[in-house]
Amino acid sequence: MPTKKEMKRQARQAKRRRRRTLLASGVVAAFALAVILLYVHSGGNASTAGGGTQTERFTGFPLTLLNGTTINTTTLKGHPFVLWFVTTWCSSCIESQQLLASEYYPALHSKGILIVEVENYDDLGENGPTVLQYTQKYGGLNQPGWLIGTAPEWVTQKYNPDEYLDIFYLVNQAGQIVGENEGLGAYLGSIIQDFSAA
Repeated sequence: MPTKKEMKRQARQAKRRRRRTLLASGVVAAFALAVILLYVHSGGNASTAGGGTQTERFTGFPLTLLNGTTINTTTLKGHPFVLWFVTTWCSSCIESQQLLASEYYPALHSKGILIVEVENYDDLGENGPTVLQYTQKYGGLNQPGWLIGTAPEWVTQKYNPDEYLDIFYLVNQAGQIVGENEGLGAYLGSIIQDFSAA
């Protein structure tokens, strides 16, 4: 059950999403009008370049691990990984952490899928346990292939601009982001298949 703090933040996120949807609708309408005008002016011979889907490249960032060492996540290229942003006071993060530690980590690890767990910068401005205390209590600490730490503020701004409490990305071994969603726990059962399909 979400706490009052979580419900307030979810209401703010929903308001931001509605605003973005309205803005996106306007942009789509303007783009559609431009395409129609281009088509009319080109005598019906407009063509699209590229064709096919584009995949966003993962650019990497410095991650300070719980033992104090800092790595650059670009060095993980060649390994598929789950990039997971958590908030240590978030109930869904706690549930996902426990589920990952108790049930899904061994299967992911055996398939060579790394877990890169990053605390949302400054715990999104709320008081919570440190990421070390959080992992000591709920699991994941000192597991091979499970990297846990903190990153600069710009990393949360880039990968979690809407300040979701629990958001994750799937990054394939070629360094491409092939999936993204909220609430890792709900998707743990399908992650191996998702990587296989990507």
